[in-house]
Amino acid sequence: MTKLVHNLGLSETLSFYDVYSIDDPELLSFIPRPALALLLVFPVTKTYEEAKRIEDIDKPEYNGSGDEEPVIWFKQTIKNACGMFGVLHGVCNGAARSFIGISQPPI
Repeated sequence: MTKLVHNLGLSETLSFYDVYSIDDPELLSFIPRPALALLLVFPVTKTYEEAKRIEDIDKPEYNGSGDEEPVIWFKQTIKNACGMFGVLHGVCNGAARSFIGISQPPI
């Protein structure tokens, strides 16, 4: 992921790290601070999908856009692209936004 986001124009000072536990201090100790985003990858099951559908049934779909919105949101329309959309959301919001710059793409 780190090389990908650098090729897309993010600062070379931004890096991604694998986290093997979110509750074991020893496994978290090697992650540099501050962490600007955490992407959680977990298996999606039919049970999870049904619970999520029920949880979201009365929530309106987010349709905000423009400079006045508190976040930049990308609707995932490509199946199995959740990791890439997580990266987009992570780097386009909060303090990570300051790492976006103009760079020359590699040849």
